[in-house]
Amino acid sequence: MVSHTDFSTIVNLAHIAHFFSYVMPLVAIPMQGLADLNLARHEISRRKQAEEELTKYQDYLEQLVHERTADLRNANEQLTKQVYTRMQAQKKLRDAYKALKKTHNQIKKSQNQLIQSEKMNALGTMFAGLAHEMNNPMMSILNYTQHCIKHTPKDNINYTTFEDIQNETKRCINIIKNLLTFSRREEEGEEGYQQTSCPQLLEKVLELMSYRIENQDVIIQKNIVKELPEIRIKKNNIQQVFFNLIQNALDAVKGQEKQEIIISISNKDEYMNMTIADNGCGIVHENLKKIFDPFFTTKPPGEGTGLGLSICHTILTSHKGQMSCESKVGSGTKIRILLPLEKPKEDGKYEQKYFNN
Repeated sequence: MVSHTDFSTIVNLAHIAHFFSYVMPLVAIPMQGLADLNLARHEISRRKQAEEELTKYQDYLEQLVHERTADLRNANEQLTKQVYTRMQAQKKLRDAYKALKKTHNQIKKSQNQLIQSEKMNALGTMFAGLAHEMNNPMMSILNYTQHCIKHTPKDNINYTTFEDIQNETKRCINIIKNLLTFSRREEEGEEGYQQTSCPQLLEKVLELMSYRIENQDVIIQKNIVKELPEIRIKKNNIQQVFFNLIQNALDAVKGQEKQEIIISISNKDEYMNMTIADNGCGIVHENLKKIFDPFFTTKPPGEGTGLGLSICHTILTSHKGQMSCESKVGSGTKIRILLPLEKPKEDGKYEQKYFNN
């Protein structure tokens, strides 16, 4: 049997148990929050540690990228220098190739010019021999004709015929003489220069070309100032210049309705000024800068070597003279040359105004 004291103890225990049944859930909630807080703190600590590790790794990566970038920059600079050096070397090679090609072309032109010069020398030698061989029988014909004239009365029907034969024979002898002069080699140096009348030299050239001029029906108009002084030149060389220029003019006027060549000689300050103008086909503007180049020609194959004007330019330059050309397609061409009246200065320079009038 339970005593009153025990019963009280039991009741108290029941009350306590009831109290704890209400209190414990209330206590459990804060405890759960504390656990969550600890877990959050642990998570924060772990994340902070991870962030520090990420920062360290990021710094490491940045350092690595910086080092690699510097290496790439250095490599790029080296490569740029190598590319530049290679480009410079290639440029030098290209320039050397161009210079070599230019030299090769010059050598080739010089060889062709030398071959042509040898041909001209051989032709000159042949002309000289031919002229000598023809001169003897022509002199015999002249002697026989003069003998016939001497012993034929003037009223004889054959007298005028003998005179015509004499005149034509003399003309042939003069042509032969001009051929000999034309083919004769000039002396080198100062010895080759002599005082010469350019109008007289021109007449010899026109006489030499008279057959072609008459046969082609070309009008030659001469405007020559009287009493021109003689000039110191290499006669044969300047005669060759006149010959080439007039021959070019004759070629140019071919096919024109009226074929005309105007030759003018005058003094211009300290120089002899000569122009040869034709009313031929003219020269295309693009070709004007090339006409003095060796082997440049606009003539059909077989009709020109391209050396005529080049030789003229070389001869005039050696005389401290100059040559210019004005031309227009369909209107004709005018060639102008200057030769010093006195011994030329060493520089041989002329003011441009001489070629503008």
